[in-house]
Amino acid sequence: MNTAIAYLNRFAGEKGWRTVGIKEGFQGLLERQTVTLAPNETWKRARHGGTILGSSRLPDFANHVDDLKKGLEELRITKLAILGGNGSMFAASMLALKDCAVVGVPATIDNDIEGSDESIGFNTAVDTGVRMLDGIRDAAEAMPHVFALEVLGGGRGYLAQAVAEAGGADIVILPHLNLTEVDIVEEIKQAVSARRYAIIVTPEYYPDIEGIIERVSAAVGEAPRFGRIGHAQRGGVPNARDRTLASAFSKLAIEQLELGQSGCVVWRKSESQFLPFDDNASLTRNPL
Repeated sequence: MNTAIAYLNRFAGEKGWRTVGIKEGFQGLLERQTVTLAPNETWKRARHGGTILGSSRLPDFANHVDDLKKGLEELRITKLAILGGNGSMFAASMLALKDCAVVGVPATIDNDIEGSDESIGFNTAVDTGVRMLDGIRDAAEAMPHVFALEVLGGGRGYLAQAVAEAGGADIVILPHLNLTEVDIVEEIKQAVSARRYAIIVTPEYYPDIEGIIERVSAAVGEAPRFGRIGHAQRGGVPNARDRTLASAFSKLAIEQLELGQSGCVVWRKSESQFLPFDDNASLTRNPL
């Protein structure tokens, strides 16, 4: 997100706009918390993970829409870029005003924005997961077990699938695959027979996943080793791919804001595209 903030600030500055950041997301807008974004300062943080503006969750967002719109008017904000996942994109669609264009910029490791093949942060999170799998493989080659790694991704499956494929996991357990424990045991038996160990990847929130891993490992006759990446997967230095997406998304977002358009920027067919909110029947991709 810091990379996107820096690019948004840079491209807005090139048009002579005065830019401010809203601290702590929608909660900050409710409290009218803003900070002037100096281009040199935001660029210093562009290569760092996280967000200099902070973020928050507003579970009862629908109850605050009128106050949030009033906040935009009081702060004299006429162009607004919102970084986030599907919830943030839905919120962006509700905040668009006649006198305030709003553009959503997909920035989520869940990669769950409808119509967008990629989102800022996803590729870096995949890299983090693959590094963890590489470390697990080193340990497995020295001391065989059945290893399972739970990754983040909001339980939607896109991150787990990408990590498993890039990292060469023996199996990825996803809800839509409807795998039975018998199916999993057979896959793991083949892997253990071939190289004495097996590696499983699973998304967060999968029901009874630790119990499944224990039972599968017992059936195979190997000790289970279950681990979670946790929130470290949300941080880290953004990789080159995410920096490229941040630049492309930000450039298009500023162009559309200049035209007074409200909608969401997405990545399709290897280029950034703009989708007006009216064209988005749903802003959330179906889980894998």
